[in-house]
Amino acid sequence: MQALLRKSMSIYTLAREAGARKVRRGRFELMRLSRPGERLDASMQREMLFAFAKETDLIYQADTSFHWLSRKDYFAGIEDLWLVFLDRELVGFTGIRLFYGADEKIVYIDNMNIRSIPLLVADRHTLGSMLVHEILRANYPRSVPPMSVVFRTQNPSVYRLAQAILPPAVYPRMDPSTVRDEERCRRVLGFMAQTLSPGKVFECDVSVIRRAYGGHIYGRPMSSPISIKPVLANFWKEHVSLENGDAVLIAVCPTHPEVRGLVDTYARTLIRWMRRVRGPRI
Repeated sequence: MQALLRKSMSIYTLAREAGARKVRRGRFELMRLSRPGERLDASMQREMLFAFAKETDLIYQADTSFHWLSRKDYFAGIEDLWLVFLDRELVGFTGIRLFYGADEKIVYIDNMNIRSIPLLVADRHTLGSMLVHEILRANYPRSVPPMSVVFRTQNPSVYRLAQAILPPAVYPRMDPSTVRDEERCRRVLGFMAQTLSPGKVFECDVSVIRRAYGGHIYGRPMSSPISIKPVLANFWKEHVSLENGDAVLIAVCPTHPEVRGLVDTYARTLIRWMRRVRGPRI
């Protein structure tokens, strides 16, 4: 753990020196490094990948170095790198890629990895919910085209992060209910499947890319059965072969007013929370 702490602290300093913007959310510090492929030299990128591997080793209790250390070009296509620290120790991270296709702006959230920490960030927001809403806030389109958020994952828990945005706008469905504007969701996911995994079979009805990866990225189940709802566990069991490298594409396709409402509500939540934390003025 001490070795991890030392590495995380160096990553904290590295990100700051590279020009990452920092904000505090409760006990957490959130950093956003734009265009990391340009701001991090080769040695800095290696340090980041080592830190990511150490973090996901800890989160998933498995050797993940083969995945991260093989991705030497990981930062090249990343628009924003988001890092979360608790007492300057790395506890979560994700990369954001932006695409324009299927008649809209698409925010692709790549490899969202977050420690399970029983600390609420602001009001009722968990660490994952906070990070998702910060990403929405940073990428909210002020005009056309509309904006969708897409995840590609082998981890069932990521579906819960998608639902934290807007449950009725999430596709695929884990229950008999129907998604609004299913045609739009399918259009977005079809575009992203071809963009992220060209040449791979994409089954749109269940939104699964067959053999998207070389196998099970993390080598073991990433979510404890008791930590996810049975309907979600059953979906993964029935439709996703982790050993074969299958991945689920998840889309959240809100309307413009809904995105604006999400961003505004989150901003008001932060303001109320900060006022409570600071206490009344004397």
